[in-house]
Amino acid sequence: MKIRWLLGLILIFFLAACGGSGEPERLPNNSASILIVSPASSSVHPEGREIEVVVAVDNFELGGGTNNHWHIYVDGENWGMIFGEETSHMLFGVPLGEHEVSVYLANNEHVEYEEGDSILINIEE
Repeated sequence: MKIRWLLGLILIFFLAACGGSGEPERLPNNSASILIVSPASSSVHPEGREIEVVVAVDNFELGGGTNNHWHIYVDGENWGMIFGEETSHMLFGVPLGEHEVSVYLANNEHVEYEEGDSILINIEE
């Protein structure tokens, strides 16, 4: 009985610490920015082909021993963490239809910054 009560209390503290909103905590960008350079928003891509996403980063050090990096999402699902000084990432297997591709800067603890960038892409047969 005491174990269940203790586990319940731990769960309450955990949910309170996480904010309970379901939204990840994000840091203010200050002057850091990330912008999707390619592909263009509303671009059309053939099914089965990889899609190279290229970003430009300002006022934020990628790599260089910092472990700063960026995250890429397709329709809100994480499709990668890009480390080092890489400013491009290949997407494989994006299904047919319209999809939102989003990118966010992240620090060495994987906490993302508030302002990222996003585009829409279309995958067609």
